[in-house]
Amino acid sequence: MKILAISSLGVNHRYVLEQLNSIRPFCGVIQPTGLPPAPPTSRFARVCKLARHPVACLTHRIHNWYQDALLRRIEQRARQELFPGSDVSPETWPGPRVCIRRDEINGAAAREWIETAQPDLIITSGCPILRPELFQFPRLGTLNLHWGISPAYRGEHTLFWPLYWGDPEGLGVTLHQIDNSIDCGPILAQGWPELSSDDDEASITIKSARLAAKLLCCVVDRIEQADGIHGLRPTERGRLYRRRARCWHHDALLRGSRLTGFSSLSPRPVREFHALPATRPTGRGEAAFSQATSACNG
Repeated sequence: MKILAISSLGVNHRYVLEQLNSIRPFCGVIQPTGLPPAPPTSRFARVCKLARHPVACLTHRIHNWYQDALLRRIEQRARQELFPGSDVSPETWPGPRVCIRRDEINGAAAREWIETAQPDLIITSGCPILRPELFQFPRLGTLNLHWGISPAYRGEHTLFWPLYWGDPEGLGVTLHQIDNSIDCGPILAQGWPELSSDDDEASITIKSARLAAKLLCCVVDRIEQADGIHGLRPTERGRLYRRRARCWHHDALLRGSRLTGFSSLSPRPVREFHALPATRPTGRGEAAFSQATSACNG
């Protein structure tokens, strides 16, 4: 079975994909890169814009800086835990890799690369939204690794929002088939990592990466044996969180509630859910989890 991955190759995404690639070498990886720089503008034009909308301009800059700082902090901790002493730059990926701008990921270059590779299965993690002509191209379909329990928490920062809302059952990872919805396709597996009272977003991301690597290997084995993707379509749609929905005051409120004891995590063991024909789809897979085995079915 030929597998192609589409991923930003961030530290946690790369860790999961490398575990599968070590036993099932990919035929290639498409890495979406940053957007092109904005058209140059004169200093006078920038000053005029700032003068007309000072609050909006400053808020936009501060928010972008804050979002980037959050990602760097989590990536730094993940690199120390998942790749101690190793070089994890994209250039060291052990196999064919091509970089395509995020705004062109659904363009001709990506389609040509996929058509040349002729993959049986595409796996995405940290990937922009794909159009049907891409995710429907592989013979077996396209599988997405979602960092969060879908569909309850869809979109981005989905390991933060369950902490913010005090919902530990939303902390985990989901493997689902990509369809025309956003993070709402048929579920193949879900995992809830072990938690301790002092866990935070970064440590949960690291634990989720280790669990996701195991789940992904199991799911790919099952797909190959069944020669197809067979998941359970959820009956709920949950909530979609956009990247810009998270602001500094959300983190401040969470930090304050953790310090004062109003919001705390209770220790729990690791749990897994693997979609079986006998199980029923639910919004979070909890009812199905109680009927399913925690071991891989393949």
